[in-house]
Amino acid sequence: MGAVADVAAGDDVRDAAVAAVREFNRFYTNVIGLLRGKYLDTPYSLTESRLLFELGQREASEVTDLRRVVDIDPGYLSRILARFESDGLVVRERSAADGRRQVIG
Repeated sequence: MGAVADVAAGDDVRDAAVAAVREFNRFYTNVIGLLRGKYLDTPYSLTESRLLFELGQREASEVTDLRRVVDIDPGYLSRILARFESDGLVVRERSAADGRRQVIG
């Protein structure tokens, strides 16, 4: 039973470390003003730019996977993806495997 508890404790430590880094990143990006304007003279915010980067790393992504990777509110992600779609940057389709899910390509 000790080995299982050690693995669970290790997962807790990793989760806490990831949460601390994300908290610092959110704090610091706010301090230096990255969330208030457009990123690198593009029409997109830092969050939008990050999403574009993540989408560019793969042929297609399920929205749930993208939301988990970027750790973003589902409603906010939906609004950003709608903007990307209207800008002609992405196409949203229903997943062939599960019609309740969307795939971004």
